[in-house]
Amino acid sequence: MMRWYNSRPLSVKFLLLALPPSIVVGLVFLGFVLLNQKLLLEETNQGYAQKLAERDAELLSRPLWNLEESSVLAILETIKNEQRLTCLQLVDVLGFEDYPVYGNCQQEKDIITLLQPIVFRDLQGEHRLGTLRVAFNIHADFNVLLQSIGILGGQILLMLIVISASIFWGFRVTILRPMTRFSDSIKTFRETGLRQAVDWDTNDELGQLIREYNSGLISQQESERAILQASREFETTIQNLPFALAVVTNERRVIVSNSAFKQQLGYSSWDGESLDGWVTLAFPDEMYREESVALMAIHVAHANKTGRLTDPLIRDIKDTQGRTRIIELRYFRLEERGVFTFTDITPHKEAEREIAKSAERFEITIRNLPFALAITNKNHDLEMVNAEFSRLFGYKREDIGNYTQWLADNRVLSETEEPSALQKLAHEETVSGQVVGPIEAQLQRKNGKQILIETRLLQLADRNIWAMTDITARARAQNEIRRAKDDAEQALGELRIAQSSLVQSEKLASLGSLVAGIAHEINTPVGIGVTVASSLKDRLPKIKDAISGGTLRKSDFEQFIREVDEATVLLNSSLGNAAHLIQDFKQVAADQTSSQRRVFNLHIVINEVLSTLGPKFKHTQHSLQENINDSIVMDSYPGPLGQIITNFVTNALIHAFDDKNPGTMELTADLDEPQQRALIQFRDTGKGISEEHLARIFDPFYTTRMGEGGTGLGLNIVYNITNNILGGTIRVSSELGKGTLFELSLPLKAPVTTRENA
Repeated sequence: MMRWYNSRPLSVKFLLLALPPSIVVGLVFLGFVLLNQKLLLEETNQGYAQKLAERDAELLSRPLWNLEESSVLAILETIKNEQRLTCLQLVDVLGFEDYPVYGNCQQEKDIITLLQPIVFRDLQGEHRLGTLRVAFNIHADFNVLLQSIGILGGQILLMLIVISASIFWGFRVTILRPMTRFSDSIKTFRETGLRQAVDWDTNDELGQLIREYNSGLISQQESERAILQASREFETTIQNLPFALAVVTNERRVIVSNSAFKQQLGYSSWDGESLDGWVTLAFPDEMYREESVALMAIHVAHANKTGRLTDPLIRDIKDTQGRTRIIELRYFRLEERGVFTFTDITPHKEAEREIAKSAERFEITIRNLPFALAITNKNHDLEMVNAEFSRLFGYKREDIGNYTQWLADNRVLSETEEPSALQKLAHEETVSGQVVGPIEAQLQRKNGKQILIETRLLQLADRNIWAMTDITARARAQNEIRRAKDDAEQALGELRIAQSSLVQSEKLASLGSLVAGIAHEINTPVGIGVTVASSLKDRLPKIKDAISGGTLRKSDFEQFIREVDEATVLLNSSLGNAAHLIQDFKQVAADQTSSQRRVFNLHIVINEVLSTLGPKFKHTQHSLQENINDSIVMDSYPGPLGQIITNFVTNALIHAFDDKNPGTMELTADLDEPQQRALIQFRDTGKGISEEHLARIFDPFYTTRMGEGGTGLGLNIVYNITNNILGGTIRVSSELGKGTLFELSLPLKAPVTTRENA
């Protein structure tokens, strides 16, 4: 019944609450009116009975006085027919003994009994003759009452309907209408999330309530925005906390976990999941898990009781990759929620272990260092010495009090040394962590033996670390090394003089070979020219004689002209070849002898050098191919560069090939434009060089043909020219049986040498 009532509209509730009291009041009022009407009717009936009794007594007075019994009985018969009369009796009437009784004269409810005296009046006065007993039913007539109830009830019902309708209309206008608008505002917020002000403006209590509601909407919207902003900031703060965090309910269900929970512990978001599931994964070992859960329960109970953050609980967990992580777990109560914080302290614990190990290793290292070490405080009191200190000086830590005083007592001074020089080392103002020294000093051991030590001091914030090394043997060795160095420098000077002479001899030998080859080459065209000139010389007198004798025939003259023409062509060709060889030789010889810097085209210079090397191939089966980029222009030293090419070719002819099988050499040059360098490669298809010899190929005087004319300076000269004069680099690679490759990388503009500056 109550559920049905609570689900009804407010108007129905109002009618259910308002109509019953109104009906009850109407019924009470109707009952009151009916009761009053009944009493009024009964009172009227009683008055009527009284009048009838007086009248009847008056009618009976004369017959009774005159003793007219028949008249009295006739009157009684008439009186007894009265409608409401229930009892009629004459009492104590004079002259009558047996008087009749009409009706029931017993006392009953709603019956009124009247004893009306019968008095006769005449001139002599009043004479009492007896009493007339009459009883009347004064109960209200039901039909009359029912008629009155119908009329009055209809009036009351009509009045209740009018009053209820008026009240209901007023209730709807003054209460239901604004309440409906109020409800619509709330419904709009529930459905759309928008807060809509109630359009109602009255000065009554509801108007004031609605105004307060509208005013509260603004404040609530601002509060909601502030709460939303605070919630977002709170959520952002939680998500960006540097430690993992999980908020749980009393049933240990995770409400929210932040991103660090996944990043640090390797577990994905546990929002909505039970914390027991995470505990099972994090503590796979059952016994350790039970222990951890019990400890966590103790911490939770303590936090719930005190309301404070618990002390850290250190536990080992397993992440999703099976790695052991050390976490610091804390818990505190936040209203109806519990908050667990998980801080991954694995790096800190590992660092602590490493620090402990480092400290242990440091102490072991210090005690076993191969040099003497002493540690003092800022007051220079000795705190620790290592084993080498005790071995070197013969003193233990307890033998020494103040370290600087011990230094002063054991210092052996020379005539030029300052007595406090070593002690001042500890008082120098330096930055913490800076090493000062070294200072060499002569100290005396406990047994009286003197040793030379080298002292360094490491000054820390609250400690001084003294490191001392016995340099007695080193000083002796340094003296011996110094003498050996002087001897070596003298020998090196002599060796350099010899090397310079050998290098110069190598250059002259190379130039001599070049001259011999060029001379041989020039001999051929010159010999052809001499032969042609001799032939013309022998032929010319015959023509002269024929002309002077007049015997010259046209055919003979034409034959002579053809011979002269052929001789001229042959002479020009032979002499041109000779002139070209001489010109190339002059340029190469000038470059190699002067080593002057100039701007040149690399293709031209290499062709000039190769042309002077032609005689070396004439009587061999070997060949040289060249592929030179003709756009490479260099500002460098053509003479040293030609020397390199010459040494490459000569070295290949001597070492790379045998006389039985023909070999091929290839010389290429290209431009590395971004680096502004020329890349030159010289490759042969010869025997190759073993790794053993390849590592020393550029060493001076290193040759595999010692005693067979090899000096071991050819490739050393190439290396020095490449690095020291041309400012480039050289690499060599080789494989036995497949040949050797030399790679040069030369700047287009050579660096300025010391010779140029001079």
